[in-house]
Amino acid sequence: MGSNRCFQRDGQLYFGEVLEKENGVVWREGKGLQVIRAATVDGTPIQWGRYKGAWKSDDMSGTGRYDWNDGSIYEGSFRNGKPHGYGRLTWPEGSTYDGAWECGEMMGQGSFINSFTGITRHGYFHRNSLRQHDGSWLDVAKEREKMRKESLLVGAIGPQPESRMRITYCTPADLGLRLEELRRQPPFLVPMIVADTSVSSTSPIERGPDWEGAPSAAPLWCLEDADCGCVAETAVHLTYAAAEQKRKRDVPAIIRAAIQKALLSYRYFALVFGEGSTSPSADHGHEVSSAAIPPEWSLKEYMHPTSLPPDLFDLRYFHGSGAADAFLPPELAAQSGLVLPPKPDGGDAGGVGAATDADGNDAGRHSAAKSGGSLPTAYLLQFAMVSLKRLEEGMDDDEIRKYFGVRFGAYVPLHRVAVVVVQSP
Repeated sequence: MGSNRCFQRDGQLYFGEVLEKENGVVWREGKGLQVIRAATVDGTPIQWGRYKGAWKSDDMSGTGRYDWNDGSIYEGSFRNGKPHGYGRLTWPEGSTYDGAWECGEMMGQGSFINSFTGITRHGYFHRNSLRQHDGSWLDVAKEREKMRKESLLVGAIGPQPESRMRITYCTPADLGLRLEELRRQPPFLVPMIVADTSVSSTSPIERGPDWEGAPSAAPLWCLEDADCGCVAETAVHLTYAAAEQKRKRDVPAIIRAAIQKALLSYRYFALVFGEGSTSPSADHGHEVSSAAIPPEWSLKEYMHPTSLPPDLFDLRYFHGSGAADAFLPPELAAQSGLVLPPKPDGGDAGGVGAATDADGNDAGRHSAAKSGGSLPTAYLLQFAMVSLKRLEEGMDDDEIRKYFGVRFGAYVPLHRVAVVVVQSP
């Protein structure tokens, strides 16, 4: 074990103690920090994972902490890059396992707290399963993952989820900034963008000579004008999707194509709800439509893991689990692997095994002569919903919540939505 070194290769940045071997090969050995980095399609660098702790023979071995990009954290013992020994894993929603591990699996005495149910289970675990009093085994990792998926569905938290709905306001020019704030801040809600009647019905911005098609209605034109805003190829209008569904067309293929284009261009994928039918009624001094959207616009009609996955309402998991790869062209999906240690989440592990470079060589071994290298690409999806039916000016938060509850409550998982109201300055 020698001096501290700092080097980078294939997006992995390491600073810490090393062991210098023959032929200029450097192994991580001792205490060190490694940051797994990547770059978005537009070249913006991001952190994909982080480990700080002990190394042995160039593997994570000993005591350390790993932070996954979906918000999960493991603190404890590692061996050969996997949780092994005693440690504590905390999932993003707050569920925890505290106990013994073996080769990346819950194995031995431990305690599991499921934050979805509030139930704590103690006992002997074997391969992520807990032995129960009747002698049967319960796979707590799969149980937790099942509940996570169910928590994203319409009606998952009972009636009137809109009563706690977050509402934020912005001008057309500030929409991009507001969406970026929502994307980066817990609880990482999906924006539902709506404009009030103070906003111009179509974009006042002069379109270039290459612009094709009719101007979009508010607030869709606001999203189009934002940084990384959507384009026609990355927007799916539910009116069109419902009509194609009636014609027995391949609507899942239409949605997949829009998601793929959004991933490849780092633009917003947008689901657009039209105006639909109206039935005005005087509520709280304002003319508020009491009509729900047509049932054929319901997201229940289109949600499927291979077309419109519910994990779009949990984008950190969507990215961290590698689910985006299913929407990429095969040649890009094969190259997109950002390797992280496995996590027992009941689904995709977010990468397993040793990292390799483009030639299939062990990327965990670093040569002083070959340090550096470009960052791997992380194909990230930006997702928003747009309602073309505009709100009356002056509606307060309670009126807006009531409006969205009536109009979308039966068809959209409102508990995973933040309303963004676009107003004129």
